[in-house]
Amino acid sequence: LSLFVCGCGLFVAVTERYQGRSRFSREPFVIEGPDAIIVGIGLFLLGLTPLCLWAKSPAAAATWAGIFMVAGVILMLLP
Repeated sequence: LSLFVCGCGLFVAVTERYQGRSRFSREPFVIEGPDAIIVGIGLFLLGLTPLCLWAKSPAAAATWAGIFMVAGVILMLLP
């Protein structure tokens, strides 16, 4: 799952196009250009979050997950 989300994030950042569905309409939701790069990086960081399972201590795992989850959500909300 982590590799898939990281791959999707890299794909969005490289192609500079994010297409999804909006909750409020049936039309596709499209982000292009620099905003799509920011969303792609956010997806990539969210994909790195599950890697905290291999941390040596619970404190390191919480730090890893907290940093990448917060950074990913902030980047996804920026555009």
